[in-house]
Amino acid sequence: MKTTKHTGRIGFTHILILLTSLLFSGALFAANAGCNTNAWLGGAFGAVNANSPIGSVSRASGRCGLELNGSGYVQDDSPGAETSFIGNFYFFPQLTGSGSIDLFVAYSDTGASTELFAIAYDGANITIDATANGGGSATVAANPNMWNVVEFSWLDSANGSIWVNSDATTEAADATYASGAGGGVVEAVRLGAPNGLGGFAGEVTVDQYTSNRTQPVGMLLMGDANGADGINVVDVIGVRSEILGNGLQSGQPDCNLDGAINIVDVICVRSIILN
Repeated sequence: MKTTKHTGRIGFTHILILLTSLLFSGALFAANAGCNTNAWLGGAFGAVNANSPIGSVSRASGRCGLELNGSGYVQDDSPGAETSFIGNFYFFPQLTGSGSIDLFVAYSDTGASTELFAIAYDGANITIDATANGGGSATVAANPNMWNVVEFSWLDSANGSIWVNSDATTEAADATYASGAGGGVVEAVRLGAPNGLGGFAGEVTVDQYTSNRTQPVGMLLMGDANGADGINVVDVIGVRSEILGNGLQSGQPDCNLDGAINIVDVICVRSIILN
């Protein structure tokens, strides 16, 4: 069984991180040249827009997010017959109307034709559904119009768990479900809107997908604008700097998770420091 942490993060290549830390203005900055889906070895398909706030795409962390305004997804083919799977991702719905959109689907074949389980959003709730594999399902309330974090575990022939806006490293699961029996394995996954917007209009943004096999992932530290794993006056300065247009912060400046960086985030970071 693999225990190596696998990531499919939307972000910058190592070379472009170096370049943009030195030259984060001018043509390179304007072109958002570092936003790409290269980490997704299975590829990107359909209405996929990997971009930064300069390109009007919100992000939960770093300098890029992945926006879907129709059927589209990124695919990870790195799982290899995994009987245990843990995943974590952020999503920001900007949807109108009614429906149910699949945000994540796991498959038991690299051709992504045999579904094991899926994670869907219906405008108010997140549901993890393993009935395609003979399992069950579980539903947890989500927050519309802001960033949500979803973490889930799936274990063949046992019970899986799901956390929505909870920290899997410190909190009990929000719900459990039957993963399904009969030798199921994860061979490929898709993130985004692999089956379209499901009746909704608008768009959904996803960011910071991480998967592994044994250890929970947990939540990002929102307000940690520079990504230094702590919150202090430097983060206040960083949020102010981004508001003034002096470059994007590399951490999590969106302290209140509303998809925008503004004075409310400065107040939010100050409040964390004071409390």
